[in-house]
Parts: sequence; structure tokens; C-alpha cells
Amino acid sequence: MLSGGRPQDKGRSKKIDESIEDGELLTSMLLEKLIEVKHYFILIEDAIADGSNFIITPDGISGNLIFRSLVLLGGGKSWCSYPWNG
Repeated sequence: MLSGGRPQDKGRSKKIDESIEDGELLTSMLLEKLIEVKHYFILIEDAIADGSNFIITPDGISGNLIFRSLVLLGGGKSWCSYPWNG
């Protein structure tokens, strides 16, 4: 689970605050369902170093940038399923 900033970034902007709060909420909801998840905040490098095999991004734009960086440029593996045809 990623969000738009580190814990100490709270207060920088409403968007960062909302992203961090959303990340914390979703993380706690998944943990309640006994789904192993960790909120890495904005530190994708820590998620990769920990061997994370699934990354939830804070929004579609971030997800697209991360996908393109890790898979298209970095040689990472992708598991992608699109809900539309084309």
C-alpha cells in the first residue's frame, strides 16, 4: 500500500493528508480481514526491498507511472487485468 507522503509530510497539503489517511484506513480494513498488508507511505523502495509482490497505489496516475517505471523500464514482471476490451 502506497500513499502520497511520509507520516511527517502530514500538514503539507490537503491532498497529501487525504492520501495518507486513505492509506491508513485501507490498510486497517485489510488487516481486519486478515489480509497481510503494510502501508509504506510514499517509500516504494522499501516495499520493493521487502519483496512485496503486490502494490496498491494511491491513484491511477501514480499507478501508471509506477507500472511504467518498474515494468517497462526496470524489467519487472506484471500481472495486469483490464476490465475493458482493447
